[in-house]
Amino acid sequence: MTPHAPIMNSPFHRAFLVLAFLLPFLVRIQPLYIDHDTLIYTLVGRGIYEHGIMPYGYAFDHKPFAIYFFYGPLAWLTDLGFNIFAVFAAFCILLTGIAFRGLTEFKEKSLPVVLVFLTSAALLSAQVTGNSEFVYVLLALIAVLGLLRAHGSPVWMAISALCATSAANVNYLAVIPLCPALLYGLWATSDGTRNFFLRVLLYMALVFGILGVMLLLLLAAGANLAQYFEFQKLFLTAYAGDQRHPTFAFLAVWVVATGVILLPAVPSLRVARARQPAAIALGVMTLFGSIAVALSGQYYVHYLYAITAPAALFLLTLGRRRDRACDLAGLGALGGAALCMIYAALIIATGRATPPDLHEYYADLRETVRGRVVMSVRASIVPFYYSGGEPFQPIVFAGHAKMMFGPAADGYLSERVAEYPPFVLTNFGVCDTVEAVKETCAFLKDHYDLIQRKSSAAGPWNRYAVGYDLYERGPFRN
Repeated sequence: MTPHAPIMNSPFHRAFLVLAFLLPFLVRIQPLYIDHDTLIYTLVGRGIYEHGIMPYGYAFDHKPFAIYFFYGPLAWLTDLGFNIFAVFAAFCILLTGIAFRGLTEFKEKSLPVVLVFLTSAALLSAQVTGNSEFVYVLLALIAVLGLLRAHGSPVWMAISALCATSAANVNYLAVIPLCPALLYGLWATSDGTRNFFLRVLLYMALVFGILGVMLLLLLAAGANLAQYFEFQKLFLTAYAGDQRHPTFAFLAVWVVATGVILLPAVPSLRVARARQPAAIALGVMTLFGSIAVALSGQYYVHYLYAITAPAALFLLTLGRRRDRACDLAGLGALGGAALCMIYAALIIATGRATPPDLHEYYADLRETVRGRVVMSVRASIVPFYYSGGEPFQPIVFAGHAKMMFGPAADGYLSERVAEYPPFVLTNFGVCDTVEAVKETCAFLKDHYDLIQRKSSAAGPWNRYAVGYDLYERGPFRN
């Protein structure tokens, strides 16, 4: 092999990298889900596709409306006995890799190499949860790189605007890295300052036009936009004040991933001229993705994928100067493959590949509810989702009522319980220990019967198979 020859590019090496890419998803295929967030997205989406109820008439989560159209179809697949969300994450990474290669000058980078880089980025952040970052990073990448490819093409500009608008309505944080990256894309493909400003105005018109059409379609489908924006305001106002502190591991990944964009300053590294527009756009997305995480004040680890994914792709733009040429992408892919295998080994060694059977765990609950209406009072989304019940009122995620209504949450819940839903589901022992829902629990004690109680699974699965109390309306009520 000559110094200039690419490594990891033979059929054997590509097959090895494909296996490395798949391993993290295969070892997490048995748990039916990994992140609670994906269940609430799917529940809201189920209301759209099964009942024609737009957000948030069926169930509420604080993400904007577009995300539920992506997750809703997964509701038909969550009973198949495997982790459909891990499959969804792998599918999003596959599409991201295909988009990256198709929209840039990186055809010599084989798709398996790109997939291993992106999977490594996921393992350092969102893992294989299938959370919203997988969708919005894909859409944002198409929006930015598609704009660079456009070179004045109205079709590509329209595609870019559609993807950018969709990304912002999958996750609001997408706006922060998207805006500067799109401005750069418009600047890089404009003929002079006047043309740049004209194209910015055109792009803004496209974005607001597409957003307007989306909202009109929601209205036409029966969405209550007044409720939609009111719920958003209530939740996000409180959410912004609920600051968290990042862990050391979070900070380490955050700093290293953001610092990747400084690597071209190393004398022995360079970005080829043809790749510079894509490299700059990816660097901007990485930097402003980092700023978005800082501004959110919510240091959930899955947020980091919006930094690690563009940073990983940025690494693929780097090369060595001619006198020291070697295939950095191939070497990076080897490191990424090693990370994938270590992750898989750790998951197996710690027993996290073989969870309790959730369908069996919640069989009694599902048999009792039989698809009827259930009200959630501080119940985990896990038993609520796998009960197969229909939401009595939209606020079903544990803690959302408290976040939205503060001290008045108990009053809100007790008023809704007083409407006598057939079943009420709470977390295990809530009415024995939580003073904040004292009024609601008093009503349950007087008018409902506790018919099922199940504690959470033991050990590391206690947040996976979550316990519950199920109350049924007393027989004297019609």
